[in-house]
Amino acid sequence: MKHYHLTKRFGRENWFGWEPLYADMVQRYPAGIFVELGSWKGRSTAFLAVEAINAGTGIRIYAVDVWSDDISGGAKKTMVEQGLDGHALYTRFMENVAPVASVITPMRMTTTQAAVHFADGAVDFVFVDADHSYEGCRTDIETWLPKVRDGGVIAGHDFGWAGTVQRAVFDTLGDADWRDPWGTGCFCAVIRNGQPQPYTLGVDTAPSV
Repeated sequence: MKHYHLTKRFGRENWFGWEPLYADMVQRYPAGIFVELGSWKGRSTAFLAVEAINAGTGIRIYAVDVWSDDISGGAKKTMVEQGLDGHALYTRFMENVAPVASVITPMRMTTTQAAVHFADGAVDFVFVDADHSYEGCRTDIETWLPKVRDGGVIAGHDFGWAGTVQRAVFDTLGDADWRDPWGTGCFCAVIRNGQPQPYTLGVDTAPSV
């Protein structure tokens, strides 16, 4: 299936730029459970889903987002500029991922509400890209870290946000170089013996552990 995440259907904003990370996760966990926290209009979700479909290995993607008016920051500003409310945003997401809907389960709820639907150690890959405040990001990491199986990966966007995302990562995962090895501005950690460790190319990349 041809990628379509760069088409106009997703709007002018393009906050997605971690394609190599997602592609590697698909190769690493060919029948994995993937959770994306924060999916917006589905651009990153669609890329991940096309990779999964092309791999043909049974990956399931859970897209978690409130798709609500009750948000803040740059996302809220973009919604206002585009005349979108929560219902319209959710509708846009569903329309955008329709070609790949066979591998996606949307979960319209908060990230903490979604977490109760997954047993500890049940998830292969979690990507954190929801609330970018310090408290929100820290809560997401603390909530979802136990859900990741040993050998699984937790990663997230905007690691360069030093006062919020980056501080939350250090305070939850510990003091290490969490920068993703592809240079996409994400943090990336693999769980080994129950402890997060920096994800290293040549050691942690596919095939599946």
